[in-house]
Amino acid sequence: MSNQFLISRLLLFILVSVILVIIIQDVGYARRKGYIYFSERDKIKRMKINGSDVQEILTDVGWVRDIALDMSNRKIYWVTPPRIYRANLDGSKIEMIVDKVAPNKPPREAANNPFSIALDIEANKVYWGNNVPWGIRSVNNDGSNIEHIEMERNVLLPFSVDAESLELDARDGKLYFADSFNGTIARANVDGSNHEHLGISMMDAWGLALDLHNRRMYWTQVVTGIIRSASFDGKDKTTILTDLVNPGDIALDMYSQEMYWVEKGIVKQKPGRIRRSNFDGSNVTDIFNGSKFIYEIALDIDRFYDVKPTTEKLTTTWANVKNH
Repeated sequence: MSNQFLISRLLLFILVSVILVIIIQDVGYARRKGYIYFSERDKIKRMKINGSDVQEILTDVGWVRDIALDMSNRKIYWVTPPRIYRANLDGSKIEMIVDKVAPNKPPREAANNPFSIALDIEANKVYWGNNVPWGIRSVNNDGSNIEHIEMERNVLLPFSVDAESLELDARDGKLYFADSFNGTIARANVDGSNHEHLGISMMDAWGLALDLHNRRMYWTQVVTGIIRSASFDGKDKTTILTDLVNPGDIALDMYSQEMYWVEKGIVKQKPGRIRRSNFDGSNVTDIFNGSKFIYEIALDIDRFYDVKPTTEKLTTTWANVKNH
């Protein structure tokens, strides 16, 4: 009995060691192969996760207000108000999927002026925050079936929300957004019901990102130069980083528990840059420096970590353990 116990403990130790090695290998793969997509004035670029191999993939695109990646279909989406476009990840085959005016709509719902987007890959939908008239809308990713998502309205004004940064929790069917008009971060169901202000007072939010694994959100406050975090219900608020220079968009790598953000900088005095840290704010690292204006970023997360080889390795390892 004692020998069997020792053998079981040894096999468990070997299995855990193999899993750790696989995780480390995957993080190493991320550092070599992952990409950051980011927008500058009139351009969209990408570079390797370590800041090398910077490439221009789209030019003459105007002021890009938001970008998002559909890695399943190898597409990049971007907002250049008042339109939404998409293209292949290398910048080829550009398509406009939302134009300024939506036909056959009531006046309040007719004008499109998107400036933030979120993708529902499984449902083939794009959600966007609209600017004048304010609100949130959705469209199929081929540009068909534009829908106005009706939410509760302010008592005095004919619009409800100003979704300057929009994120989707597809599992729970929730949209989260930085609502600068109401000075808070809010959420609602994707059909507009159950609209909640989350008790987060802020007037200068720019970027918002969701950690879907740990059920936390992170956001930047551009004027005060900080990054903060809270649970999805708005509780357990904490300040992660301070003394940043115009922090803008933010993106999360949930595998390595790291966040990436833009500091838009100040022309001449402080050029824009892209930085990275752990979720707790430790180990701040500059990834890219020197651009006059950097606005938005998106991570090529699905190319960072190929789960299929990892799953195969684990299955094979477990089979070998059971057979010995």
